[in-house]
Amino acid sequence: MSIAASHMTIGELSRRTNISVKALREYTDLGLIHTLGRSPAGYHLYDTEALLCVRSIVGLRDLGLTVAEICRLTGGDGGGRTIGQRLAELLDRSRRRPHRRVIEYQQILDPVDDFEYRYDFAGPGDLRCVDRCSRGM
Repeated sequence: MSIAASHMTIGELSRRTNISVKALREYTDLGLIHTLGRSPAGYHLYDTEALLCVRSIVGLRDLGLTVAEICRLTGGDGGGRTIGQRLAELLDRSRRRPHRRVIEYQQILDPVDDFEYRYDFAGPGDLRCVDRCSRGM
């Protein structure tokens, strides 16, 4: 296989990774994937390394990391920490995000559950004012 045959356009990279061209352009602009330059027609050219990078980005996104977090992970100075240490910190942060959402949703659900519990035992008489409001009184 010649070197030129291993090059792919952004469209081909998109087809092979199932990632939109728009997202690939963003990843390129952010320095997460690198181009080999441009084709004579002006298209960005990528190689198999870009394919592997995109698959890594997808894997990190699937773990809940944001694109900004991936940029920080792969970016320059890690403050003396290894990439493994930085990844562990980011994964911990990623894990906490859905836990916070669960707590927020539970704060919504608790009053609903409480209301339903009281209504089941109190009877419909306690809802007379709601009934009147719903009829436009």
